[in-house]
Amino acid sequence: MLICGNDGSAKETVTHLLHEFGWPSVIDLGGIEASRELETLCILWVKTAMRLQSFDIAFKVLRK
Repeated sequence: MLICGNDGSAKETVTHLLHEFGWPSVIDLGGIEASRELETLCILWVKTAMRLQSFDIAFKVLRK
């Protein structure tokens, strides 16, 4: 899961909740300025789901 924001305490809380929900990895993209890219990624996800007629899709970040 990708997160961003200017409140470090809030990001810690969200990270903890995401781990409790089963997300194995949380990537902090930094300050609230990164929200523009996250919003664009969400639009891409919705458009892809609409084209495929299914919201059972995901993007994956691969790391070495």
